[in-house]
Amino acid sequence: MKINRLLSLLLLLFISISSLSAQVSIAPVFVFMNDGNSFGSFVVMNGSNQNQEIAVDFLFGYSSTDSLGNGFMVYDDSVAYEKFAATDWVRAFPRTFIIEPGQRQTVRITARPPTGLADGMYWTRIRTASNPQAPSIDDLAVEGLRTQITFRFEQVTALFYKKGALSTNLRLTNIQGDRTENGFSALVDIQRTGNAPFFGTANVKLRNTSNEIVAENVFPVSVYFDGTRRFTLPDNVPNGTYTLDITFVSQRSDMPNNDIVQVNPVSLSGQIFLQ
Repeated sequence: MKINRLLSLLLLLFISISSLSAQVSIAPVFVFMNDGNSFGSFVVMNGSNQNQEIAVDFLFGYSSTDSLGNGFMVYDDSVAYEKFAATDWVRAFPRTFIIEPGQRQTVRITARPPTGLADGMYWTRIRTASNPQAPSIDDLAVEGLRTQITFRFEQVTALFYKKGALSTNLRLTNIQGDRTENGFSALVDIQRTGNAPFFGTANVKLRNTSNEIVAENVFPVSVYFDGTRRFTLPDNVPNGTYTLDITFVSQRSDMPNNDIVQVNPVSLSGQIFLQ
């Protein structure tokens, strides 16, 4: 009986978290500002049937990769914070508020960069936390234990501030390919140049000895600093010799092109052997 009640509680918790994640939505997920217009905004929408308490704050972070090309988020880089963080000089209005069911609230952002800020792109993350004004699970009892649980759901989006003349580019080296338990993986070492992150897509193609494409895919990419990138394709090709092509272009479906620092396509090809 105790196990059944615990399983029921865990299932209810899972359902409640899944439901909550769909209740509050944010648009856009990227906010761009610049020294000619130090104002931005995003919209918080309540799709639930409860009042939602909202709190907005900022934290510095960026996407990175480990030595194997696997992605993760970095939130504790004090050196990068000193050079690139906009966290300390952006403000959100309002910072806390309540949205009624079916309603939306525009959050306005102002930037007051320090005097003498060098040309470049600066950034921070917008953390929007939400929870129902009334607890979503009330007075649960498990073997005589009375408990009350309220979920706080956080969504993290990105804010970028563009100052002066911007440039970015990529240098690609050491292209490789191998098989993993998740499929075929293409790896490439990337050096980022310029004073702004690279935003775009990576077009990855695998060609056989007859120059036929046997596997391909397109991946959204954000390159803040140097590192190794891994791109995994379904592994449906036989053993043999192939040509691996990777091309980075400064376009993304989820970002306006005029907000992306444009560069010419950057490509690298190499021969690999799969076994």
